[in-house]
Amino acid sequence: MLVVPHFVARSAIHGLGVFAAKKIDKGEVVWRFDPDFDVEIPYDLVEHFLDADRETVLNHAEYIPSKNAFILGNDADIFMNHSE
Repeated sequence: MLVVPHFVARSAIHGLGVFAAKKIDKGEVVWRFDPDFDVEIPYDLVEHFLDADRETVLNHAEYIPSKNAFILGNDADIFMNHSE
């Protein structure tokens, strides 16, 4: 769940992106996992999804190796760059 003011707009990198609506200081928390809001999807479960659902996870979720799971946010965080 994004915990800073933000907005979604066109991105020069990839279609749409999420942007901070205020200056973010170094070390400031911008996102936190909220189990009542975000979804943790075990890696092994994704292979059983329909193609379109699997693509949504692969394109919009963040893979967390230590959990062997994807975290799929339910807000504009799906527009964040989740690459290393």
